[in-house]
Amino acid sequence: MRIGQWCQQQHAVADRYGTGDLVETLERKIAALLGFEAACFMPTGTMGQLCLLRLYADRSRGRALGMHPSSHHLLHENAAFEVLHGMHEVVLSPWGRVLLGDDVRHAREPLAVVSVELPARWTGQMQTWAELEDLKAACRERGVPLHIDGARLWEAAPAFGRPLAEVCRGCSSVYVSLYKTIGALGGAVVAGSRS
Repeated sequence: MRIGQWCQQQHAVADRYGTGDLVETLERKIAALLGFEAACFMPTGTMGQLCLLRLYADRSRGRALGMHPSSHHLLHENAAFEVLHGMHEVVLSPWGRVLLGDDVRHAREPLAVVSVELPARWTGQMQTWAELEDLKAACRERGVPLHIDGARLWEAAPAFGRPLAEVCRGCSSVYVSLYKTIGALGGAVVAGSRS
């Protein structure tokens, strides 16, 4: 009800199939906040992330998805990346610690993309700032896109003591939830380059 009242006060015109001033303004604001060129509202984070992962796999012509064993992609999506997109997981690190740059450097096969959850929900851990920067560097060295599964990224930035755009700098894309932590509307936003 409050969202509807706000829309009326702002004279917002309803969006239609993800286009319109209201949704496009939201996308621009989130892209700027995260330090990316563009963003796209998605009904769910799972949908948005799978779109990005598929895009990276198709561009690289590889199907290996590098991740932590506690990744949402692995534990809670019923192998959707495999079933829908023909990708396969490459677990890069043990459960008991965070994903590190050397895990990417020593991956046993070429990776299409690396996805890192910030913070890692099931382990309750997060990289130090130096470890995150080294993870970004390792992905650059190997020419692998680094995607942030940022379902709870709103909490990670204060933990690092850095603005969101600085946390995301050096990554290829990010997903953020709109309802987790901040309690906004359902849905998600994925952000990255315009391409």
